[in-house]
Amino acid sequence: MSTTLTDTHRAALKRFLLALVDQSRARVLVEPNRRSAGFWFGGGNVVRDRDGVLWLCGRYRNVGDSRTGLAAGERGLECAVFASRDGGQSFQKVVRWSKADLSRPDAEVVSIEGTALHLAADGQWELFISTEKAWEYPEEVRDYRKPGCGVWSIDCLRGPSPDRLDSASLRPVLRETADAAYLHAKDPVVYGLPDGSTHLMFCSHPYCWS
Repeated sequence: MSTTLTDTHRAALKRFLLALVDQSRARVLVEPNRRSAGFWFGGGNVVRDRDGVLWLCGRYRNVGDSRTGLAAGERGLECAVFASRDGGQSFQKVVRWSKADLSRPDAEVVSIEGTALHLAADGQWELFISTEKAWEYPEEVRDYRKPGCGVWSIDCLRGPSPDRLDSASLRPVLRETADAAYLHAKDPVVYGLPDGSTHLMFCSHPYCWS
């Protein structure tokens, strides 16, 4: 059987994809801190609860360059959750966390990265947050750490609803310390299976950022 797409197939596929994601009809749901290069809000997901409320999570990203640390800008500045009770016509911010809010005495957050909102099988809501923390590299690769940069890892907040997530519940979920080839873990994608288990997908980078 031939696997080559004909021009007719390509045209049909293009029409189908444009019907799914038509950028010409897109609209901004959450404004960035500034309409300028390097500023945006995103890196999260949308979940509809049992009452029909849409919950949107993400992070405000200001200008910066993760390859050069904070010297090039503030980067991931704030994590937030928004709610829509009109079917997605409008979203209101209901809760936010700064880098300081997500820091611990042994883990200063220098940038907030991707997030994922999830309704667990026990009825509790979870917000998975990846952050870059001011940690040193393992000794064998310490010379590769760029000044002002840290290590990405994933934490989780829990609460009875997305607007009542408890910052005191912050706990680590994923941090690689044994294998420098997978030193950085970020950008969680979370989903539940019928057996009640929670599955986490994530992006991983080596110590050399290549």
